[in-house]
Amino acid sequence: MSQTGGLVNTDITAKRNEFYFYPPKFIDNFFRRSCKDERDMPLIYLFFNITCLTLPGAALVFYLGTNMAGAIYFLINLFTFQERFTLGLHFASHRSLFRSPWLNGWAPYVLSPFFGIPSGIYFIHHCIMHHVENNVFPWDVSSTEPYQRDNFLHFLHYWMRFLFAIWFELPYYAWRRGRKELAVYGACCVLGFMTAMYFLYQANSIATFWVFLLPTFVCSLLLSKMANLVASR
Repeated sequence: MSQTGGLVNTDITAKRNEFYFYPPKFIDNFFRRSCKDERDMPLIYLFFNITCLTLPGAALVFYLGTNMAGAIYFLINLFTFQERFTLGLHFASHRSLFRSPWLNGWAPYVLSPFFGIPSGIYFIHHCIMHHVENNVFPWDVSSTEPYQRDNFLHFLHYWMRFLFAIWFELPYYAWRRGRKELAVYGACCVLGFMTAMYFLYQANSIATFWVFLLPTFVCSLLLSKMANLVASR
């Protein structure tokens, strides 16, 4: 509160915590020319930070192929970027950051799998299904309505359904709603992710586990817990 009794929005001038470091000046200039709104630059910096740190880190894990390297990478990425990326992806899915569709596709297609979210799936799940169906069972296949949120067994059932069944339920949802192009698109995203995981696992099972499979497991837990806490009943 200010001395005059009015509300003061300190968030406008507060230090931004979405990112850790700025890009070089020439890259920053490129981002500013390409973005729709310079107020979104902190999220663009975040995705730049992730590109500079997470992707080389994942490549190093594949190169070393050890559980120690994988565990260190996973924990650093989890506590450094997981929450920031999920919130940033949520914002960017509702409000595109760039004028270019190619740049807008970087986070949901390239970066997402490193945080347990298959390429292209988040937009269908969150913007197309969840916001349209508004948590209403049975159309919203991630609805919390059939579950008692203070019951651990109900939470476990919800989480396991989210982890294992959503891969098939999401394209099926789009098909039932008459959005056949989205259904095919979603099925291709799921199939592409599973195919990539199969071949990556054959090539380097240890690195694939730490870089992609374990984040998928943990992300499903975090998103399920968030839905359990905040979804409307």
